[in-house]
Amino acid sequence: MAGPPLGFPTGPEDLLVDADGTPLRIDKAFSWEAPMSAHGMMHMVITNAHKGDPYPIDTLFMYMANMGWNSSMNYPARSPC
Repeated sequence: MAGPPLGFPTGPEDLLVDADGTPLRIDKAFSWEAPMSAHGMMHMVITNAHKGDPYPIDTLFMYMANMGWNSSMNYPARSPC
């Protein structure tokens, strides 16, 4: 897989998608769903890995990732009850 563009994507050719538009990265960074994700979407990795979206995985290794910080950005909504 080619690396992400340096800075922000300047056109569709900078996106990391396959021929039919499916994201190549599990966090969907630099895809049509998150085209301006200049630093990736680390907070979506565990959620997408659990769902098998955009593809199922067998093993997830995370290196130098502070999920206690990053996962606070994508917590599920809870009812006030």
